[in-house]
Amino acid sequence: MSSATPGGEHGYLSATAARTALASGALSAVDYITGLLERIERVDGRLHAFISLSSEQALEAARRADERRASGLSLPPLHGVPFAVKDLIDVRGEPTRAQSRLPTGSAEKTADAVLRLQRQGGIYLGKLALEEFGIGSPVDDLAWPAARNPWDRRRTAGGSSSGSAVALAAGLVPLTLGTDTGGSVRAPAAYCGLVALKPTDQRVDMQGVLPLAPTLDAIGPMARSAEDCALLFSCLTGSTPSRAFGTCRLGVVDGGSAGQAVDPEVLDALARAAKTLQSLGAQLGDAAFPHFGQARETGGAILAYEAYSIHRERLASENRRLYGDICRRRLEAGAELTPSAYAEALEQRTRLRLEVDRLFEEFDVLAMPVTFGPAAPLDDVEGLSRSGNVSFRLPFNVTGHPALVFCTGFSAEGLPLSMQLVGRRGEDERLLDLARAYQTVTSWHERRPPDAAMEPRG
Repeated sequence: MSSATPGGEHGYLSATAARTALASGALSAVDYITGLLERIERVDGRLHAFISLSSEQALEAARRADERRASGLSLPPLHGVPFAVKDLIDVRGEPTRAQSRLPTGSAEKTADAVLRLQRQGGIYLGKLALEEFGIGSPVDDLAWPAARNPWDRRRTAGGSSSGSAVALAAGLVPLTLGTDTGGSVRAPAAYCGLVALKPTDQRVDMQGVLPLAPTLDAIGPMARSAEDCALLFSCLTGSTPSRAFGTCRLGVVDGGSAGQAVDPEVLDALARAAKTLQSLGAQLGDAAFPHFGQARETGGAILAYEAYSIHRERLASENRRLYGDICRRRLEAGAELTPSAYAEALEQRTRLRLEVDRLFEEFDVLAMPVTFGPAAPLDDVEGLSRSGNVSFRLPFNVTGHPALVFCTGFSAEGLPLSMQLVGRRGEDERLLDLARAYQTVTSWHERRPPDAAMEPRG
């Protein structure tokens, strides 16, 4: 059997390739997990992707996986493949910390999404960093260090599922789960050159996930390739991944309609990606999306009201001082919203869902930016504010439509650039098919940050 080395030869092994190697016996699960743990030990001290590791439990699960293969029993789809989860997702016996100083007990049950992956043979590896409660900031006063972008540790990794993205981009684990309330898997994926899906609302069970705004919250699968993301999504939902997108009317949305200038490098990469999809059979057209501003306001009201309602008691207690400053201010902003304003926002949400549904009478899929530019430096206040602008992302939490992000190139400074595909509710697989087809003829998703940027100096 092949053996993982301290150099991490299996760090960037795809989940799909790992599954094949594990099933054939070319790679043992114990060697695989051991190699990843050694890589985490070597590089994560500078990246801070993991809050906690379940090393012993993972190695025991790996031993059981190897025994199952050796016994000749049938193997489940994720046999021996490790995954890690954002620390808003419960795992029985472990605290769900939410990157916060607030006291928390151990979870009594494991989240449904984690159980599904374990039943499919996946090996749980640990909990991943985030921005506090999913609403904080990478420059907030955090209980643990903020996760750092492995492409450039001086720049944001995006939020709030930052650790979920960093762990993938750094080759620490092949599959992760994040959560997405206003783009929280899509922004980190865009800034780290990954694939992430905000599913159709209610397609992935949210049981056992610490809520931020339940109306908008979703669990999002994340991976380095569309192939792996499709595998993860199928294990979460029980769906069967397809392998060809067929005829597709692709509407390309002018990014300027979001009310702010989009970096030309982002737009150029999007246009080239659309042309590539056209060469694969997609029919291109210009699409208008007039709802960015309205959806952002509606979603902002829903998020603020629900997040404040969840945290109201703690914000009124002596524990208030334990929140990070930025997180606390953002949560307390919801106190200004009245129940009637919240009810009006929910009514507007229903109208917006119908308006967006109508766009899909002309197009099967919409293509648009996901961010206004590449990852901003952490010391650039204006750039971070622009990076955190959710205009391209929040609308689809409001309407419940699936939205997928994948890498379409790199900036002149060597930073990932990405595009977003949005589809009809329930047609998540079509988006994955498009991205998978794109990645069969491009190699952006295969680029890796240099290990030298992640390893300790001297």
